[in-house]
Amino acid sequence: MKIAIFDLTDCEGCELQFITLKEKLLDFFQDYEIVNWRLLQEEEKAKYFDIAIVTGTPVKPEEREFLRLIRSRSKYLVALGYCATNGGIQGWVRPADRKKLTDYVYKKGYKPRATEAQPLSFYVKVDKEIPGCPVLPDALEDFIKEIPKLSKPTHPPKVKSPCRFLPDYITKIEGHGTLKVSLKKAKAQLEVDEGERLIEGILLGRDFKEAPWITSRICGICPVAHNLTSLKALENALNIKPNEVIVSLRKVLLYSQIIHSHIFHLFFLSLPDFLGEESGIKLAKVCPAEFHLVLNLKRISEKISEIIGGQVIHPTNTTFGGFNKLPQKHQLSYLLEEAKQVMDEAEDLVKLFSKIHYPKIFRESEYLAMEDYYEGKIISNKAQSFWPNNYKKEIKEEIIPHSTAKIGRRSETGLMVGALARLNLKITSLNPRAKKVLSQAKIDFPNFNPFLNNLAQAIEVLHLLEETVKELTHLTLLKDSLYQKAGEKPRFEIKAKEGVGALEAPRGTLYHFYQIDNSGKIKNADILTPTVQNLSNIEKDANVLLSQIKNYPKEKKIKLLKMLIRAYDPCITCSVH
Repeated sequence: MKIAIFDLTDCEGCELQFITLKEKLLDFFQDYEIVNWRLLQEEEKAKYFDIAIVTGTPVKPEEREFLRLIRSRSKYLVALGYCATNGGIQGWVRPADRKKLTDYVYKKGYKPRATEAQPLSFYVKVDKEIPGCPVLPDALEDFIKEIPKLSKPTHPPKVKSPCRFLPDYITKIEGHGTLKVSLKKAKAQLEVDEGERLIEGILLGRDFKEAPWITSRICGICPVAHNLTSLKALENALNIKPNEVIVSLRKVLLYSQIIHSHIFHLFFLSLPDFLGEESGIKLAKVCPAEFHLVLNLKRISEKISEIIGGQVIHPTNTTFGGFNKLPQKHQLSYLLEEAKQVMDEAEDLVKLFSKIHYPKIFRESEYLAMEDYYEGKIISNKAQSFWPNNYKKEIKEEIIPHSTAKIGRRSETGLMVGALARLNLKITSLNPRAKKVLSQAKIDFPNFNPFLNNLAQAIEVLHLLEETVKELTHLTLLKDSLYQKAGEKPRFEIKAKEGVGALEAPRGTLYHFYQIDNSGKIKNADILTPTVQNLSNIEKDANVLLSQIKNYPKEKKIKLLKMLIRAYDPCITCSVH
């Protein structure tokens, strides 16, 4: 049975829920022929499908045309998740407000690509809807069990020719981007083609308490980072000071998010390139040992997210000054032992990515990272440090013609944030096991080869696992009475204020800014994501690489350029918010 999975404009969280199925995911890969899944494999662009699973909302005319094409070529169409079944958060934008909110988020004169957000059923016949934001793993499992009961088609659907699909999006990255290459001019350009969701505009006039919940829907890959950064910004505005226990629990939750994101990127999106496989789907079959190593590391990160954050994707347990429900001490002890158990697997992950032959490209740019993953100054290898409150002065967002994502610039040399930037700036601060296994790799850092962002992510998984053990050890040794008292939520007064929050997300430093009025309504909102900061650097590095490989065959040039973009682990979905 041929199954295709397609994503339109959304946070991609529902697709990520497939990955939380762990061992059952391998059964899914083995039982069915997955013919299309842009997030995980090079698209085969099959002519027809027995089942098409569609996430997201067709906010652009081209997406609506694409949806109708999918419908014409599939016997059974499934709408997966809140965006597909109800239009998603982007569906909250009323037609009468769209221009005003577009002008707010971008600028007057900007020509948006998104026009409206409606559920899939508004445009085509949908055979099954699976609601949820994100869809729950149990619902996915129930659907997978139903698949054998669906009658198989006796003949393929009638299709019109020629087959017109959406643009040739880069596969194995989050979100929709195309690579434009002029071999004659030796110039590469990354075009971001995600539909504008206008979440900064959607926040206007809403109660400030909604912001952490709404902004976590910006990205299904790093929802914890958005949720916690939003909380920090509003807590700073309202002078809410979480106690040390709450900060420690939040750090563990953040570390689990970074580990989870890195693991997904390293195994499913990047490693296939280096091992000559087309997809993480095939890699799961041909590299079972590595697949189970990854599952063990994913398992602990997901357990932390569930116990502390409430669920793996889009946390439900965080709140202002604390948590809705404090995790029990015995749960933290359990997490501590589980984290210790997978330390060897984390070392093996670093060793695996240390042995890879990385393409060589060296272009020194500016690296930025916070002194601490959760707080502190922004440090740089080229300029003076600055406090997060000054991020708007230090990093300028620009709108460019070929991108629905803005580009953040600080200097003409470019800007890089994320795992490699953090490692380059804070190599001496690595924890013992991470420092030891890195020394065995015999690769010098600081290093200006962006391909080594993959190795930096693997090192960071081990380093943050050690950090997790330290934080959990401290928490479990606290007296029960002190621990429970720390769970009491602080009181605060709502008044007209503004605040900035920043922390290190999987892909780099994330900033949130809010201004609220005396009634607690949001007057202004600004969000600067890591990928927005990395975009200019990606293009600069791509052009340097292209100049170095000018004598390579065309197919190899394109492959290496796409590998470079994937090495940055861009979250294009996150960058168009």
